[in-house]
Amino acid sequence: MEWRKFKMNSVEQQFIDLINAELNVVIDQTHFKMNLDDLGVNSLVFVQLVVAIESHFDIEFENIQLLNTNFSDANSIIRYIEKRLEEV
Repeated sequence: MEWRKFKMNSVEQQFIDLINAELNVVIDQTHFKMNLDDLGVNSLVFVQLVVAIESHFDIEFENIQLLNTNFSDANSIIRYIEKRLEEV
């Protein structure tokens, strides 16, 4: 059986560092597919997270995306960040 190591890209690592620092939550790449509610991200925490992401990555979330229901897990937020960075 072939074993492959999961290698994080820079955005993923920065996202983990940001969450761990800003929200006092410890996550790693194994949490990327977990539901945000299960990670303790309620609507208030989501707003804090968006502000931190916008500041750190120098991007803006589109107004339509500012509902936490638009992001089911950390992976969906990471993919959105990557998309916004490509548009800059």
